[in-house]
Amino acid sequence: MAEIPILDCAPLVAEEDTSALAAQFAAAYGDTGFAYIIDHSIDPGLRAAVFDASRQFHALPETTGQVIALDANHRGCIAID
Repeated sequence: MAEIPILDCAPLVAEEDTSALAAQFAAAYGDTGFAYIIDHSIDPGLRAAVFDASRQFHALPETTGQVIALDANHRGCIAID
């Protein structure tokens, strides 16, 4: 892999045709497994709050985190063995 795919979500935000973007998502996550997403319009304060919540969760003792079992929506603790 030479570079991280960059996915521009401007068409999604502008409610334009997203068929090319969907193909780019499929290629990026099907081939590379991750991407850098730009122009998504997610509020910076919300992004900061999500990362803060993640830091707080991962700072919990392992036994506390394991109480929050992984659910059908893939939310919860995944133990790393």
